[in-house]
Amino acid sequence: KKPKMDDEETITLFVGKISNETTDEDLKKFFKKHGIKTSATRKPDGKRFGYVDLANAADKDKALALSGEELNGNEIIVEPPKTKSAPNTPRTPQGGQGRQNFSEDDGGTLFVKGI
Repeated sequence: KKPKMDDEETITLFVGKISNETTDEDLKKFFKKHGIKTSATRKPDGKRFGYVDLANAADKDKALALSGEELNGNEIIVEPPKTKSAPNTPRTPQGGQGRQNFSEDDGGTLFVKGI
């Protein structure tokens, strides 16, 4: 559970290109060494990325500036996390091909996958 900050929204940053051996504690120490206090760190086992919640939103720019610094032998990336698209967002057919607008005059066969 994320700790709440007084009158500020939680700032979460993505940390990429870290080594598999890097731990939550390593991430916490890395940011602390650079004068940035974290409220939470999450690094899935065996993954080369993690997430850091900043204790102070004012440290966001300072934290983002750490992109390119070395952590456990790797030059890391620090950036805002990418947002996922909404679950009901219509997708285009694979390859971006196919007809998307049909009218009553369209004759032919309609294939529906997953019925």
